[in-house]
Amino acid sequence: MTGKTLLDSIVDKMAAAIQEFEGWNPGSRSYRNNNPGNLRWFDSIASIPWAGATGLDDQNHVIFDSYDSGLAALKHQLSLAFMGESHVYSLSDTLYDFFGKYAEGNQAQYAEFVASQLNVDPNSTLGSLIASA
Repeated sequence: MTGKTLLDSIVDKMAAAIQEFEGWNPGSRSYRNNNPGNLRWFDSIASIPWAGATGLDDQNHVIFDSYDSGLAALKHQLSLAFMGESHVYSLSDTLYDFFGKYAEGNQAQYAEFVASQLNVDPNSTLGSLIASA
């Protein structure tokens, strides 16, 4: 596999695990907002940076115009993290570290769930995941 194919593979798997953990089903916040990753935006000055974003809900979760737009935004954020281009995440972050920054209150459970879906240890770093994808 090429580097891009490896990156796409791990991003796709992680996005699917995040979507599942976020409870993607009719009626859930992520479903109503077309936001499978429950991405949030807190910068009231800057515009929301993702294509298809139409606004924010009452808890600053981004509302997207379609599922495809929301999924693309999640995958873009994950790609930045796995390429070492994120301002929030580092290639040396473990899954525990990653979800400590990503999630709201259930970080360890989140990291362990995603790790189980990826068949890796939650202490694995982002860099090691992309290297072994």
